[in-house]
Amino acid sequence: MFKKRREGFTLVELLIVMAVIAALMGALIPVAINAINHANATRIAENLQSLVTQVQQYAYSEHAIPSINSLKSSVSGGNIGDYQIYVYANGTSKNPSPGDYQIPSNATSVQFAVVYMPSFSAAAVHNVWNGVVPANQINWLTSNTSSASPAATGVVVRYW
Repeated sequence: MFKKRREGFTLVELLIVMAVIAALMGALIPVAINAINHANATRIAENLQSLVTQVQQYAYSEHAIPSINSLKSSVSGGNIGDYQIYVYANGTSKNPSPGDYQIPSNATSVQFAVVYMPSFSAAAVHNVWNGVVPANQINWLTSNTSSASPAATGVVVRYW
């Protein structure tokens, strides 16, 4: 007599496979989330550094600090509305405005900061990119922005 051959998997085998898959997913999901956060922090830091360079180039050619609206095509993978430009010249700070900020004739240099406004870990951005600092480390900027907002700073030296 032939013994009838069993087809398929037993319930115990299926449960073991599901448990192994669940354990692997539990280990991989936090790693994937961390990689996504790191990629976002890198993108924001690169946008901040790029915007600082573009503000300096614009200031030297136009003799004015641009409004963020003047740099609409400058942000990769994000929204230009998430960034603001703050200016500090001759002892006073200026909030962002819809128009360009004309550099005063008596200013020898103008400091500015490009700030990422939505809440995002400033420490994460700072750890990703050298030169990007939390806004609370910039004394003249803290009255205007949240200390959780990362910012990149720049200086325009007036030579014209």
